[in-house]
Amino acid sequence: GLCEYNRVQKKNIYTKEYVPSGTKFKIVLNIKNQLFRDQIVDSLKMLSNYGGLGSHSRNGFGSLYIDDLPGSLRLLEAPKSFSSLSNKSFFFNKFGIKDKWEDALSEIGKAYRDARNSLEPRRHYVKRSLIAKPLIVKGEVNISERHSKPYFLHVSKLPNGKYQGQILFMPYNYHDTAKRKEYFQTCEKMNQKLNQLSAGAK
Repeated sequence: GLCEYNRVQKKNIYTKEYVPSGTKFKIVLNIKNQLFRDQIVDSLKMLSNYGGLGSHSRNGFGSLYIDDLPGSLRLLEAPKSFSSLSNKSFFFNKFGIKDKWEDALSEIGKAYRDARNSLEPRRHYVKRSLIAKPLIVKGEVNISERHSKPYFLHVSKLPNGKYQGQILFMPYNYHDTAKRKEYFQTCEKMNQKLNQLSAGAK
């Protein structure tokens, strides 16, 4: 869940309701149509391996682990107008292995922030706004229009009980066709930085 640092209590205080870490639940599917079954299982695999439940799931919140999902994921040949796995997708999974999920989430969060900030000098917001909006910097800029970033932060629980962060790049065809080429160029620059940061992680 989202939290804020409380200076009086000198600790993070959760600001929204959340499901406690380690909570277990069962998913029961009763599906007669095989086509629907495959689509639902694919969706659950995406959710378990790359996504999350609740708010800020693209930032790694709400990560979960689902046992016993059969089969492998299928790729599309090219990006669509919506986020989807394609031949332009890329998986950054060389981050360090941590004892706590909080440390794994912190590592990929900092990597994403550092890569995004490396796109342009301070107080410039053209390329960063191509990655995601809204973009709000107190006292400097407030771009309130919305579009989701093509990066999905996720924390995976490993068989040994430890945790590892990962980032899935899953681009889509940018809604403004005049800026689409610049969007993909900006993503490529950010990917190079993420690749450098993940490879150097411990």
